[in-house]
Amino acid sequence: MVHPIYDAETLKRATEAHFQKNWDEILKINLSMLEKHPDDEFLIWHIADNYLKLGNTEKAIEFAEKIKESAAHKDDIMLRAAHLAQPNLDDEPE
Repeated sequence: MVHPIYDAETLKRATEAHFQKNWDEILKINLSMLEKHPDDEFLIWHIADNYLKLGNTEKAIEFAEKIKESAAHKDDIMLRAAHLAQPNLDDEPE
């Protein structure tokens, strides 16, 4: 699913960064998009996921809490978040 806030060039950059697992670049793109769309729940989730992939659990939780507190569709987003986060959690050392 492609999010409608991404223009063609941004989507191309984000896709390339994703396939290269360049989480720093994706985070940079998503934070830039957040300036234009500060209430976009799915974008906020992606930022939380980016921070999780970069090992910054504190920032990941900070953004996840924003979804939890304000999202109109928070139950759906939290279910998707749990599904998306599971591979990251599976990779955590015990």
